[in-house]
Amino acid sequence: MKAPNRFSGRMSTWMLMLVLAASFGLAVGCSGGDDPKDLVIYHLNDRHSHWLGFPSCDYGPSVSDGTEGGAARWFKFVEDARATEENLLLLDAGDFTQGTLFAAAENAAADLNTMQALGFDAAAVGNHELDWGPAGLAAMLQAANKPTIPLLAANMHFDPTDAGDDSLEALYGPEGESGKLIHPYIVRVMPNGLKVGIFGLLGLDAESTIPQAAPLSFSSGASDLAETAQQVVNTLRDDEGVDVVILLAHLGIENGADGYVGETDMLARNTTGIDIIASGHAHTLTPEPVSVPSEKGDWSTQFIEAGRYGDHLARWDVKAGGGEVKEAIGQVITIDDSLESSETLTPLLDGLVDSIEQDLLASYPLLPAAEAFLEGEICQKLCSSSCDLERLSSQANNLGNLVADAVRLAAGTDAAFISNGGDLRSSLQRDTSGGFSLADAFIVTPLGIGPEGSIGYPLVKLYLSWDQIKFVLEGTSADMGLSKNDYFLNVSGLKITMDTNQPTYTRIRIIEQYSALDETDTPVLIFDADNGGWQVDSTECISVTSSLYIASFSASMGIKIKDENCQELPPGGYLNGIIKNGQGQEVKLWYATAGFLASFGDGGVPTRYCSNPVRRIIDLANQ
Repeated sequence: MKAPNRFSGRMSTWMLMLVLAASFGLAVGCSGGDDPKDLVIYHLNDRHSHWLGFPSCDYGPSVSDGTEGGAARWFKFVEDARATEENLLLLDAGDFTQGTLFAAAENAAADLNTMQALGFDAAAVGNHELDWGPAGLAAMLQAANKPTIPLLAANMHFDPTDAGDDSLEALYGPEGESGKLIHPYIVRVMPNGLKVGIFGLLGLDAESTIPQAAPLSFSSGASDLAETAQQVVNTLRDDEGVDVVILLAHLGIENGADGYVGETDMLARNTTGIDIIASGHAHTLTPEPVSVPSEKGDWSTQFIEAGRYGDHLARWDVKAGGGEVKEAIGQVITIDDSLESSETLTPLLDGLVDSIEQDLLASYPLLPAAEAFLEGEICQKLCSSSCDLERLSSQANNLGNLVADAVRLAAGTDAAFISNGGDLRSSLQRDTSGGFSLADAFIVTPLGIGPEGSIGYPLVKLYLSWDQIKFVLEGTSADMGLSKNDYFLNVSGLKITMDTNQPTYTRIRIIEQYSALDETDTPVLIFDADNGGWQVDSTECISVTSSLYIASFSASMGIKIKDENCQELPPGGYLNGIIKNGQGQEVKLWYATAGFLASFGDGGVPTRYCSNPVRRIIDLANQ
């Protein structure tokens, strides 16, 4: 069965869309100068290859199909505006790839190719564009249809002593220079004569999540980031003479107790001359534009972060001229199944589905191969379920428990660790069939690549001593993970009791080990802080499964991975623990998760994943 051809439909009107949009406007810059000219800007961020709505295989897109998002819906806004507005820009603030099966289509160039076909004017380089390292991004650009859309990153720095980023460096340089596909900035002269400067930045937190980007680097700190931004703005205004400056900022916005904070806000306060920031990285939804006064001069900047996965679209209506913006009115549009859709996407998405099914899925063992579960279709139903599986931020959750169980089972190890943010990316919602499809299961754990070059982080079997395990959990789930989701580890094979009222690195109070996935066996007490401490030899090693993503952070955490004899491995030695199947392929995190779900079939997801969260990590401070 092919994926359903449902990518067209008749829906409501443009006026209805505008009524549904949340809008807010502020003037920026100063008045005076030439008569103002109009400019329309649309932008998205953190789309992560989400061309379909969600749930994926329910997506029509038609009115009341029950799905959210979907490119055919947000592109209808752009398409209709282009019919009446020739002075229009379509932009992306980064992380446009890595998130669905579509990221692997067309030799990993599907996102770039589809964005080119839809007429995107530019996109920032986000951290997930570098999931496959500098060489991976270079290969993606080389495989893409030419001319590619311009990618922007003003703070990209290459290592002259390391060849690991040479292939990407060859593609980096000023627009107009032969062979350059990534630029610090671009300038666009609109049909009405308005001159627009656009540049990109990748933020500090974003860079910290991609150790695989080395030897490529970005900004060394907040002041360096702001200094780079100011230099580019000065170039755009003083040398290029632009009327409007737009930053595609893969920096992020955090919704704090006192308003919107984070790197985007910090940058706006420490620069002058930026009119509009299209922000990305944190997946935050700002329902209306945020205006930030500069601390460096008489200036204010507006920014929007439009959610993620194409569930919202930002629009700006700008009047500018004489080197300045007179007015910028922004709005954030919710993309749901009440909206009309474009038929332009139909052939594009059908082609991507064919590429996935004929290339990616066909490369995995299909039925009736032993232990295989794939049928070769992205809309294959894996299992029934009586519940949705929700990912909860910075806390233990049943989806994390299920995925941790899946990888422990696949690897046959004593325990497993799964990052709540770096590995898990989305909740799992039932579709109209009452179950989960392959397309949606993949979205749960979609990221990364392994040494063999295929999509998805492979599973890694490694050995750690008990004291190392405690150290890891103290620094992650009991500390950094409470505020930063990537650092919260879901576990399998262990029960952890902690008390976050205690000082850091003394918060883990009890560690218990169990064997059965359903936790019906009597756990073995490993550590009890209040009753003698270690109950076993703390230097004893056990086998642990993680993703390559988690394993790659071991050195930065001061953790030296061990072998089966509990002897320290050299740096990077964890790569020898990558798990492979009978055909010699890397066993992927997504494949293990989807296979675990498929094992439940029509019997459905076990109720232990549908009831209150399985209490594997208990915080006494919250009891």
